[in-house]
Amino acid sequence: METIKALSDENTNRLPIAIEINKKLLIGKRAANIFIKNYAKVIQVSISTERLNRAMEERQSLEYSPTAPEELMVSNFTIDELEEALQCLNLKKSPGKD
Repeated sequence: METIKALSDENTNRLPIAIEINKKLLIGKRAANIFIKNYAKVIQVSISTERLNRAMEERQSLEYSPTAPEELMVSNFTIDELEEALQCLNLKKSPGKD
C-alpha cells in the first residue's frame, strides 16, 4: 500500500519513487504510469482454452451442493466436534430465530 501511495504522490514519510526512462528521470504520477504500463506487460499470462475449460469444470464439480447427502444428516457426531462447533458460536448473539 505504501508503494501505491508513494507512486501517486500521496503524503508518505519516504522519498518519492523515481524511474529513469531514456535518460529522463520521472517522479510521482508519471513514474507510476510507466510502472503500471510495464507491469501490465510483464504479468500477462496466456492460458490455453483447454486448460481454462478443465479448470472451470473442476471448479463446478467442487462447488457446494445445497442438498447434503442423507448419511451426513443422520450420522452421529463426536464430543470433540460438538465442542469445536460451540467454540465457533458468537457469545454476544442473542438466542432465538435469526
